[in-house]
Amino acid sequence: MSRLMQIEIRIQPVYETGFASPFPRTADFLRLAGYGEVLEPEPSLYALVDRLEMLARDPHVPEHMKPALKRLLPTMLDIRRKAREALLEQQLVALDHLLYQLEDAFEDLETQL
Repeated sequence: MSRLMQIEIRIQPVYETGFASPFPRTADFLRLAGYGEVLEPEPSLYALVDRLEMLARDPHVPEHMKPALKRLLPTMLDIRRKAREALLEQQLVALDHLLYQLEDAFEDLETQL
């Protein structure tokens, strides 16, 4: 590895008009559950999976708010795990496919909320 340079591969969000535009129900869900602050830095869907996992386990969030999330969260966690492995192994084509799958999972959550 170079002493003065490094390779950086990272996942960044690319929302034309912010997270709430393509995912208004999910954004409202996060705000109502008390997790609205996670939307401020415009997180990537990849990073947001961690917060959704915390929300699902949060005893202060009413259980009646969680059914759709609890149905889809295992899929999201599995995709994120595989995406992390692909990222660490620099398998960018596989990572791209997994990120599309994660987008699909968020779209499913959006329709079920």
